[in-house]
Amino acid sequence: MNIRPEYLTAIRRLGYTDTEAQFLYLAATHSGYFTQRHYLTFTHQAHGWLVNRLTTRILTRRHARATKHANNTHVYNLYSRRIYDAIDKDTPPRSSP
Repeated sequence: MNIRPEYLTAIRRLGYTDTEAQFLYLAATHSGYFTQRHYLTFTHQAHGWLVNRLTTRILTRRHARATKHANNTHVYNLYSRRIYDAIDKDTPPRSSP
């Protein structure tokens, strides 16, 4: 993974760990959406508090919103201008109403 260090630093300044910053960069630059399973796969974890820590942070900081779907699956949408400004992206993806 080749992410410019200044992007990771900018995301870390928003209160995220290095691993979280890497993941949020990838999510933001691809679709802006992710599930808990995506993060667990990224961190090579089967389950645990890591995903809870990330999702709690992004929701309380209002950097993302969650929608609940079938089988209790939550889909997270990164929408915060602060996240996208940190990585020099123009516009966050819009979520459907």
